[in-house]
Amino acid sequence: LESDGFNVMKGAILGLPIIGGIIVGVARDNLGKLEPLLAELRQTVDYKVTLNRVVGVAYSNINEMHKA
Repeated sequence: LESDGFNVMKGAILGLPIIGGIIVGVARDNLGKLEPLLAELRQTVDYKVTLNRVVGVAYSNINEMHKA
């Protein structure tokens, strides 16, 4: 019984680095696929933020012209 437990632990200890390496490899691959999409999303968000600023400034200018 003790030797079975030792064999289970030995398998787990030796297998963990392999499993960890696989997980890291898959994560890197997935991140590589996501990076272009995230860059595109950042560009879209930057565009919308800039557009909101332009609209806000135009609204303020129109308000000031109406008050004058």
